[in-house]
Amino acid sequence: MKELLKKNSIYSIVQVIISGILLFFLYKFLLKNIGVELMGVWSLMLVTVSMGKLSELGFSSSVVKFVAEYRAASYFDDAISVVGTAVISVLFVVMTVAALVYYPMHHLLGLLLPDSVIDYGLLVLPYVLVTLCVNVIAGVFIAGLDGCQRIDLRSVLLVFGPCVNFISVIILLPEYGFIALAYSQLIQSILVLLLAFKFLSKEMGFLSLKWKKRQFMAIWKYAFVFQVTSLTSMTYDPVTKVLLTYLVIYQWLVTMKWLVAWLYK
Repeated sequence: MKELLKKNSIYSIVQVIISGILLFFLYKFLLKNIGVELMGVWSLMLVTVSMGKLSELGFSSSVVKFVAEYRAASYFDDAISVVGTAVISVLFVVMTVAALVYYPMHHLLGLLLPDSVIDYGLLVLPYVLVTLCVNVIAGVFIAGLDGCQRIDLRSVLLVFGPCVNFISVIILLPEYGFIALAYSQLIQSILVLLLAFKFLSKEMGFLSLKWKKRQFMAIWKYAFVFQVTSLTSMTYDPVTKVLLTYLVIYQWLVTMKWLVAWLYK
């Protein structure tokens, strides 16, 4: 166990370093070749992908928990069914969300982007939404690796993805222009998905993607509590500050009232 923890820690550190270096050189390359304005467009589309991951409803966190628990108890079939149920459930949700937001996103991009670059945003939008769906599914498989305590494999994937994206951008951008960024992102997502599936299948022995109601209810209940807890934690600091501010103002008013009463006594 100590060796595994040490290995996971080393891989995680290496992953952070390599990802940071790749990101630095990628942004430097993009700024030189497409300019600041189009970089802003692409950054906005990446934010869309990041926010869209909320549509997985915390199922990835549930997968980590239940896979770890079932494997610890030697319930390997249940661990496999948890992953399969989560993948099918999340795929249905994220595809529904992508379909529902496609046309509203046209209007939103029209508000956020200048007229000179709006066409670029609309051009990559379909690819961005497809990439979102692929990333969410890959996230479930990666969560399964976390549940198997294979953080090292997770780190390999998180290094492999940016490497593929970096190489793809350098190769495709001179020929295809701005759309090459969407191509590269999609290629990265698909390859990470396939590799994550392969890693997890090898780790679990066999990976069957079947939906089971019992597993879905367990995943959903935990995910719901997890999401509520996360939202509550996010509001803790601002709520505390508001209450403290109210308390200070109230105390000040009481003091002033007492002072005025004493002066006119």
